[in-house]
Amino acid sequence: MKRLTLIVAPIVIIVFLLSPLASTAQVNRAAVQTNDQGIGTAETGEVAGVSLPLRHVESVSQAMMPPQAAPAQPSAGLVINGVFDTSITSDPNAAAIEAAFNGAVARYQSMYTDPITVKILFRYANTLPNGNPIGSGALARSNWIFYTLPWSTVIAQLTADAKSANDVKALATVPGTAQTANIALGAADGRAMGVNTPGVQCADSSVPSPTPPGCDFDGIVTLVSVQPWSFSRPVAANTFDAQRSIEHEIDEVLGTGSGIDLNNPITRYRPLDLWTWSAAGTRNVTNTGTRYFSLDSGTTNIVGMNQTSGGDFGDFISPGCPQPNPYVQNAFSCPDQFMDISPTTPEGILMDVMGFDPVTTAPASAIQFSANNYNISEAGGHVDVNVTRTGDTSSAAAVDYTTLDESLGAGHASQASDYEMAVGTLTFAPGETSKTFSVLIVDDKLVEGNETLALTLSNATGTGVSLGNPNTAEVTIIDNDSGTSPNPYDDPRFFVRQQYLDFLNREPDASGWDFWTNTVTECGADTACTEVHRINVSAAFFLSNEFQNTGYLAYVTHRSAFGPNAVGSPVPVLYTTFMHDVQELGKGYIFTDPNGAQVLETNKVAYFNEFVARPEFTAKYPSSLTNQQYVDNLLTTANLPTTGTFRDSLFNGLSGGSLTRATVLRTIAESTTIQTREFNAGFVTMEYFGYLRRDPDTSGFNFWLTKLNAFNGNYIQAEMVKAFIESTEDRQRFGTP
Repeated sequence: MKRLTLIVAPIVIIVFLLSPLASTAQVNRAAVQTNDQGIGTAETGEVAGVSLPLRHVESVSQAMMPPQAAPAQPSAGLVINGVFDTSITSDPNAAAIEAAFNGAVARYQSMYTDPITVKILFRYANTLPNGNPIGSGALARSNWIFYTLPWSTVIAQLTADAKSANDVKALATVPGTAQTANIALGAADGRAMGVNTPGVQCADSSVPSPTPPGCDFDGIVTLVSVQPWSFSRPVAANTFDAQRSIEHEIDEVLGTGSGIDLNNPITRYRPLDLWTWSAAGTRNVTNTGTRYFSLDSGTTNIVGMNQTSGGDFGDFISPGCPQPNPYVQNAFSCPDQFMDISPTTPEGILMDVMGFDPVTTAPASAIQFSANNYNISEAGGHVDVNVTRTGDTSSAAAVDYTTLDESLGAGHASQASDYEMAVGTLTFAPGETSKTFSVLIVDDKLVEGNETLALTLSNATGTGVSLGNPNTAEVTIIDNDSGTSPNPYDDPRFFVRQQYLDFLNREPDASGWDFWTNTVTECGADTACTEVHRINVSAAFFLSNEFQNTGYLAYVTHRSAFGPNAVGSPVPVLYTTFMHDVQELGKGYIFTDPNGAQVLETNKVAYFNEFVARPEFTAKYPSSLTNQQYVDNLLTTANLPTTGTFRDSLFNGLSGGSLTRATVLRTIAESTTIQTREFNAGFVTMEYFGYLRRDPDTSGFNFWLTKLNAFNGNYIQAEMVKAFIESTEDRQRFGTP
């Protein structure tokens, strides 16, 4: 690979937008770029973007350096040397934050073979690297250096570096004559295509000359600490996926993005701008009109570009919240969604053609959906989604799956009314090549047309295991309604099935379905009696042994481990996290099944072992704690005494090896004290999770908990279950309220 030796001109910077730097076409310059990822919120399907505008940091003085020798490079593929600054290492949640950054780094390192090392400073703060505040509305921030090279040099390097079919297709559309004197490259991108463009940025984002020791960063990524984050998946309700935002900013440090909104002619044109179009055969390198990324002269629109000043012009756009396509490089991000870069996403395709070389060898083992789309009639009950494993299957593997609402608009299904959220982990034993999970379908009586929901695989684990294609898919629910029909919630059989779906996350077994239906209908024409029976039948699902050992156990486990309130919630666990946990505990379990007890015990052992390994748990209870500290800290969080027989039994068991950290937590969560004390709060929480399919609002939760306590837990006298099953919010899930 040809490598150029360049004269580097690092630039002293300030953080205000200054007048453009006069162009000197053949001088290579290092400067700093700053981009933000903004937050998108939805109101009636429209995005209200709240973000910092892109800020380009201009130079105010220049100092020339002698030519730089080409640095030594690693012999294998891309290495990202991430450095955590004290804003992360000193944070109480450091382990979870670092895990999110490491997850993003691992993603890139597994994808590219370029023998380069990229050094990035990682931060978790509400200030810029130079100490200035980050304004409201920003999720994450990136700073990086770039170099300007002559047009002919960049095209020659891209040509020499071409290896993939995407490279060949993209180069065929590059104009034969220069469209601009220079093209600006990120330092990392320059090295990926064979140019000596070293990292010379300091931790405060400055680029002094001469370069002092320690100023060797290619860029800086800041996750804005005041935003509500999920540092692990599934993403908790009303929070943002940290790994997705980190991947977004690493993309930019590696060189994606555009400079079309910058007036500086030296830095305005970047590799992405070689392949942006407004129509087939018509280029668009402006920030007005339609603009999209394409490798075939605009014939195929790979992804639309953001053209609004509220977000970075070099980012992609997928409007609405939730986004139908939550690209990593979206200009705006929505809560409750996640996505990763892959070789086939728009980000991966862009990095391929701008000089990075994707891994071309097939993974030892790949996990993917068996199809791109699964169809099910609305009356079909459930759809079974098949996930396959190919390649070397000699060792165990696992993959996470989840369903996602694609949008709030017409044609898109909602987990609140059209289907039941499915989220969990599939584990492949050695030799297994196929696993299935089910998505439960609600046969409402609303004329909605066909509707789709998204399926996503993530976090493939195991020796040599990675995600295959497709790792995203859709379920299409075929509408079976026409005209106005009575609300099916009034039909006893529909009503009973919905209790199974909402509380036990499974289809009813035949005997149970018949028993509870008969219980509702045995009053005959006595409507008052029927009302009471409906209330009691519904409450019976919360009170059932099956739910108490799955849903309620998940609730008290979070209460024991993390206290009475999750972030932004009046209860210990958020809805999306709860749905993951209850489905893992209830996987394959039916109380009346002869093997039910063994299935449940297996699920509990796996659940608690996994729970104590979660980043948020290890951050709160690090391995450095002594056995005494671990037990006492857990008991304190659970609001239980740190003295006495119960405490001593936990400490002695942990110290003697008869208990583990997982079984200590389980013993506390299953203790009579916790189970009894938290019962009413758990009952109220499940009214929201079960009937309304959402997190409780604080005022509503407090009202019902106060009322239930006032009646000593008597849900009949408190009229709690009655209020929820007769509420408009619950009934409108299925038809006209």
